[in-house]
Amino acid sequence: MSEKDIRGIRKWEVIGYGVLSICLNILMSAMGFAAAATSPQQELVSTLDNVKNLLIAMGSVIAAIGYILTAYMWMTSTGNPEQRTKARKYFMDVTFGIFLLFISSFLVQLAQSLVV
Repeated sequence: MSEKDIRGIRKWEVIGYGVLSICLNILMSAMGFAAAATSPQQELVSTLDNVKNLLIAMGSVIAAIGYILTAYMWMTSTGNPEQRTKARKYFMDVTFGIFLLFISSFLVQLAQSLVV
C-alpha cells in the first residue's frame, strides 16, 4: 500500500500538484501581455518580449529540476566513482544549458533593440 497522509491523499500526488501549480503560475505570469502597441515594430518587440519571458521561465523550471535530479544522483552515489562522474557531467550540462538560456535572452534583447 502507498503511504497516505491524514486526508487520504498520496504524498506524491500533493507534491506533483504543487509542482504543476508552480509551473503554471510561472508560465501565466511570463505570458502577461504588454501595453497596447501602436506600430508594427512595437507589436513585434512586445511579442518577442513575451516569447522570451515564456522561454526563460520554462528553461528555469527545467534547469531547477535538472539540478535537483543531479543532486539526488550525487547524494545516492554512495562513493561510486562512475555515478559521481555521471552526476558531475549532468551538472555541467545543466549549467551550460542555463548559460545558453541567458545568452539567447541577450540575443533576443539585442534583436529587439535593432528593430526599434
